[in-house]
Amino acid sequence: MSDPFYCELLRANQNNRTLIQDFTVYREAEYSQLPDKIVGLEAYLKMCAWNDDEDDLVKIYLIKDSKTDDIVAYFGLKAGMLAANMEEAIPINEQHALFKAEGVKIFPEVLPGIEISHFAVNDKYREKLSDGGAPVRGLGRYLFPKYIYPIIMDVGAKIGIHMIYLYAAGDDALVSYYKDAFDFREMTEKDQYTPLEPEYDGGCTFMYQRFYSS
Repeated sequence: MSDPFYCELLRANQNNRTLIQDFTVYREAEYSQLPDKIVGLEAYLKMCAWNDDEDDLVKIYLIKDSKTDDIVAYFGLKAGMLAANMEEAIPINEQHALFKAEGVKIFPEVLPGIEISHFAVNDKYREKLSDGGAPVRGLGRYLFPKYIYPIIMDVGAKIGIHMIYLYAAGDDALVSYYKDAFDFREMTEKDQYTPLEPEYDGGCTFMYQRFYSS
C-alpha cells in the first residue's frame, strides 16, 4: 500500500507560499486578539516560517496528502545546545579574567541537541478527512515518529546529538500529550540541564528526551 502522505521542505515548492495560508489551528483562535505579536503555530507558519527557513534559522517541513497535496501538518527542526551541570559551573576568578572582561559564561559541559521547534496538525485537513463526521484524531501520533524521527536519526548518524527537546505551548494537556505519546519528560530538581529559551517560546514548558543513535 502506498504512503498516503509525503514530506517536503517548505521552500522546495513556491506554491507552498499560498498553501500555508489555509493552515488552521483552532485552539489558537484566542491569539488573534494579539495582532502585534507573532504567537502560535498557525501565525508562525503564515508570517515567519518562510523567512526563517531562508535565513537558515530553522528548516520547515510540510507533511502533505499524496493525492490532493493538502497540507496535513508541519514541523520545524534546528540545531541546539544545552548547558549541563550548572551547580558545578566554573566561577569567574582571576584565572579567567579575560573571559570575565569579554562577558563569557563558562560551563563545565555543553550538550549538543536537536530542537523540534514546531509541530502542528492542520485542523482544516482533519475536517476534510472526517467528511462531515467527528474530526479525525491521532494524526499527530502517526506523523511524528514516521516523519520527524527519521530525519533526526539520519542527522544523528553524522554528527553528535545528545538530546532531542522542544517547548510545549499551551496547557497541561499538551505537556501530557508529549509525555504519553512520545516519551518526552519535563525537567526535575535532579536535572542539570539549562536550555537557552527564545522569546518566542516564553511561557512554554521545556521537555526533552535522550537521543541514541543506535
